Amino acid sequence: MKMNFTTEIIDQYMRESSVNPDNEARIINIGEITNIFSIGTDNSLYLTKENESGAKSRFSRVKILDNIKSFAAEKIDSQTIAIGIISDENVYITYTKKPEELTFENLHKMDFRGVLGGIHLSPYRVLMTSLGDNLSMFVEFHDDSGFTQQFAAVLDGNDSSKAKYFRLPSEFTEVIGIAAGRAARQLVDGTYTYGVFHAGNDSPYSGYNSDAPQLIYTPCCNPFGSTPPSPIRLKTEVNIEAICTLKTSGNNKSGTHLFAVGEGKLYFYPESEQA
Repeated sequence: MKMNFTTEIIDQYMRESSVNPDNEARIINIGEITNIFSIGTDNSLYLTKENESGAKSRFSRVKILDNIKSFAAEKIDSQTIAIGIISDENVYITYTKKPEELTFENLHKMDFRGVLGGIHLSPYRVLMTSLGDNLSMFVEFHDDSGFTQQFAAVLDGNDSSKAKYFRLPSEFTEVIGIAAGRAARQLVDGTYTYGVFHAGNDSPYSGYNSDAPQLIYTPCCNPFGSTPPSPIRLKTEVNIEAICTLKTSGNNKSGTHLFAVGEGKLYFYPESEQA
């Protein structure tokens, strides 16, 4: 969206109900067109899309899919958007150039059974990021008590049947904030999670256990072997309420800056200094 001193600011306004959904929202620009994906109060996935110049209204809104618990959207190339969703206890993904025409028939079901270890867990939240040649999908699963475990699927190209699945060494009794990205000097994508880490006493990661929330980065996999990767603690000075990531500039898409909000202050973790 372009604005200059001759632009009437009123032209840039949208109805609050269009841009402030009760749940999740994701903004993706394709060319000069803004696409706002969101989950409405009816648990449906909506697309609020900027119209071409000269249209009667600046934005139009369309319902895409019903019964959505969580979604993620990621720009793959100049025209293609990857969309991951959770619906009816299943995780799906699709690649599309026309998200307003998306239907459930276009979705491909992701199969995490091989890494769930036979345990019944319910998918709760999905995130995605694409910082290299692959697309990384992260899914939080909950057990009946609300205990959170994280899993990842790495996709090379748009063939979901060839996805590689991983169980992350990240177990939380409470998750306050989570974001996908890539920390400094990491070769694969991962998750930043602020919450209460609690692995089992016999787990090699029980040393990370704490009754207080921690900010932890967990790579999706170990690029040098089959052993799980080690989480990385990031320093926090206050109680954090929310976190988000921003890709670093440049064509190599090497990593992400991290932002955290807590106790009325905004904290910045530069990509090059996350350790």
